[in-house]
Order: sequence, then C-alpha cells, then structure tokens
Amino acid sequence: ARACHRDPDKRFGRPDVLGEVVAEALGKGGGMQTQAVPLLDAAPTLDQQVSLASELAAPGPGTSSSGNPVIDRALQSALADSIEKWLITKGKLDYGPFSLADVVAQIDKGDVVAGNVIVDKDTGARSDVGKHPLLGPMVDAARQRIDDSRRAQAEVKEQGREQKRGVVLYGTIGLGVLAAAAGVYAVIHFVSGDAASKNSGGIASLDNASLHVTVSEPKAPPKRPHSGGPGHHGPGTTGGGEKNTGENLALDMSDDGDDASETLPMGEVYQTYSGAGGRLGSCLASNGGGSANISIIIDGPTGHVTWVKVNGQQAGGLYNCVSGVMRGLKFRSIHGPRTRAEFDIGV
Repeated sequence: ARACHRDPDKRFGRPDVLGEVVAEALGKGGGMQTQAVPLLDAAPTLDQQVSLASELAAPGPGTSSSGNPVIDRALQSALADSIEKWLITKGKLDYGPFSLADVVAQIDKGDVVAGNVIVDKDTGARSDVGKHPLLGPMVDAARQRIDDSRRAQAEVKEQGREQKRGVVLYGTIGLGVLAAAAGVYAVIHFVSGDAASKNSGGIASLDNASLHVTVSEPKAPPKRPHSGGPGHHGPGTTGGGEKNTGENLALDMSDDGDDASETLPMGEVYQTYSGAGGRLGSCLASNGGGSANISIIIDGPTGHVTWVKVNGQQAGGLYNCVSGVMRGLKFRSIHGPRTRAEFDIGV
C-alpha cells in the first residue's frame, strides 16, 4: 500500500528500501538495525536511521496484533488510508468503491465473506477476500464470532422454548389435578347431599330467614278394630248422614281389604313429600309452631291426598296451610284403594 501510494511523497524513496521491507516481510528480517532504511516521517541523520521493520514492530495504541508485527503495522497504515479504490464483487455484481476501512467494517458485520472478491480499481488486481494476506484472518475471525453469536442466540431460543413447554406441561398437570379434585368434591357433595335429604326436606326462605326442615319417614297408622252393630254407619257416611269418606277411612282402618290390596311403600311416600319440606316448614313458622304430626290418606287410583289431619286437628291456620301443601302433591297411582301415612316435621 505504501509502495503504490498515489502520493509520491508517501512512497519509498529508493528501490533498495522496498527490497529490504519485502525481505523482512517474508521472514528474513526483524527488528534489525540497518543504515539502508531512512525514517519515513522526517529527514533523518545517519545515526538515526533504522530499518522499517523496527518501526513496524511497535503497533499503535488501540491496534490489535496478529502476531506478525509487519502485517499489523501494514494493516494499520492501510486502514488510515481513506482513498476509496476498492471494489467488492459478490456474484456478478460489483459494490463500491470503498476505502479499506469500509471493507474491514463490512467484514466485521458479515456483509463481506470468504468467496467475495476484492478488486483494486486502480491496478485491476483481484483477490478472494478469504485468501487475502491482510483481510483473510479478519474474515475467519468475523465468521467465528458470528457463528458463536448465532449459537448463543439459538441456545437462548431453545431455553425459552423449553421453559414454555415446561409451563404448558405443569399447567396441564395442574388443571388435571384441579379437575380430579373437583370430581372428588362433586362425588362427596352428592353423597352427603343424598344422605342429608333423608333427614331434611329442604331450605325455605321466610322474611330473610332460613328454615332447616327435618322430615321423618312415614309410618302406617295402627289399624283400629272395625265397629259394627246398630250404631255403625257405613264407610261412606257420618252419623248425621253427611258425606265424609276421608274421615270414615281414617277411623276405619280395616275395611276395603287394605291388607290384600296394593299400597305405596313408605320410602316412596317419603321421597314425594320430603320435597315439600320447605313449604311445610314455612307453614310451621308462619303459624308459630316448631313441630307437627301430620297424618294423610293417599287415594290409590289418583295419587292425590284426600284426607289430612295436623296434630289431631282439621281446623286452624296450621291445618289449612299444611293441608293445602299436601293436597297439592302427586303420588304414584296404584291398584289399591288408598295408602295411609303419618310423619313428623320440625323446624
């Protein structure tokens, strides 16, 4: 670069000086003293003359060393040259011209790589950048640095993907555990609720208060002996001759062959009226009662309640309320005249 500089003042003064520098660059020289090479920056005296190799052996501040002081100093001098005379050929296209510093910057970014051709547009000299004596080591170093950076980025991305997969996996496991816990809770709640339904008819709201209603399973009333004789009235009439079939059935527990005909099971009766526990509890609360004994007769063919007695009475507010609730229920129809049941309710 110095021997072919455009400015004659910056070239070597004599051919023998250039010959010595070339010889030293080929490994024949070193930091040897010689009287043949003058200093380049000033007109030296004879005792100040040293070889160019001695001058090039000391790299400037901030300059990296390649291990060869002549190459390092020559590269530093070339980079200081701002003349744009270098072309870069990529494929069939030429880019430039650039200064050598611009070319080095492109190599550092990876824009110029081995296989690209650098051309001196003044002389026409062409060389593969990867094989250039000054630029080749820089191309290799830049490629290694870029490859290391890419591997590091790939590792970071892979770690990120692994973390995402881990989050998804643990999230799936967590959802599975929650679903299993919800299933267990639902089963326990269902079992406990089914057990509680045997003792509780429900919750009713009355004046912003909650009523916990307990309903006992029904029991068939004891049969009373059939009374005959002149004073006996048939099952369809009272002593005064008025129609009161429900009352007669309640008093006469042995007629119509109840033992030989079908009746509703007490458990089934309980399942039907226990659903009305909340309304029955409201009847007790609204009429000032805490408990009551309820007797009913269910007509077999229709499944409707035809007779109700509350605490042995068939009158009053509590009776009217309870009777209305019970008569509104629908039991299963059977092939039998009737089913009698008695149960207790409390709030």
